[in-house]
Amino acid sequence: MATDNEAGKIIIEPVSWQKHEWVPRAQQMYSHAEVRKQAGVYEAAVPAIVSTWNPSLPSDVLTDLEDATRKLVEFDKYAQVRLASDSPSLGPMTAILLRTEAASSSQIEQLTTSAKQLALAEIAEGEKSNALSAVGNVRAMEAALGLAEDCQ
Repeated sequence: MATDNEAGKIIIEPVSWQKHEWVPRAQQMYSHAEVRKQAGVYEAAVPAIVSTWNPSLPSDVLTDLEDATRKLVEFDKYAQVRLASDSPSLGPMTAILLRTEAASSSQIEQLTTSAKQLALAEIAEGEKSNALSAVGNVRAMEAALGLAEDCQ
């Protein structure tokens, strides 16, 4: 569990690992050699549990946090007016951030694509599978943002 020490530093337990056995779900769809190739032991990361953690921060840090929060709210209001958007989550900056996040997430999955291929895939002119996958991530995030706004 995460704790605070006397020096004011926040200590969080490191990630731990658990071993699991991976077996393909529909084994009948694969040859025995392919099942053996896909199956095996892997290690899953287990992050520290912080849901019950209640850190105590020094008052100067809390003051800085409140100042930063106020400035972010002011920036959001400015961006909403400046970008002429009805929703702060739908401005041009968000479009760039969504695509950057999609490309970064794809890289984690070892799916790389160029900005050009991503743009072509967005307008249905590209056929690169990695770019199409990244565009799918963008569409999923846009849908999630839309659902979040509907819930407000």
